[in-house]
Amino acid sequence: FPVGQEASRHGDDALTKLLRQVGAGERPLNELMEIVYQQLRAMAASHMSDERADHTLGPPALVHEAFMKMYRKGDAGYETRAHFFGAAARAMEQVLVDSARARQADKRSSGGKRVPLTDDVTPTERPPEEVLRVHTLVKELDERKSTVFRMWYFGGLNSDQISQITEVSARTVRRDIEFLQRYVSAKLEDDA
Repeated sequence: FPVGQEASRHGDDALTKLLRQVGAGERPLNELMEIVYQQLRAMAASHMSDERADHTLGPPALVHEAFMKMYRKGDAGYETRAHFFGAAARAMEQVLVDSARARQADKRSSGGKRVPLTDDVTPTERPPEEVLRVHTLVKELDERKSTVFRMWYFGGLNSDQISQITEVSARTVRRDIEFLQRYVSAKLEDDA
């Protein structure tokens, strides 16, 4: 079930079948975790690669926290690969936002410089105020754009990976990301 490579129809079907079996209680949750762990870890690692060495939230911790959020309430009802990875991106978003809130509480004023909204800057190295504002802005978007932005900004996926998961053309995903970068940057500038 690779993200970032061309997944086979069989692989997508097998993951969808497993998701439904886990949701119905027919297969154990740890079986699903074993299969998707590397993909989730890759998503998390893309966010954490430039993080300071002493950061307490590394890729494995982000994956485990997100997975626990996804299944804490016993909701294992993910119907498709896109639904599952979209939920994973949202769960990572929630973990990162919680982390930003905690950092903000520790440092009431960042006094730091604004970090540009680009692919090579992760949410964990952005000022907590920005992560929280972006989290709020995403709620204003239509469903497709919010999914694309969450997967890109909070999930760490590139446009090809998002295209594969959401079954939206890579060109459309790239246009969405470019639009969203401009939109969110403008909103953040308005706030400054």
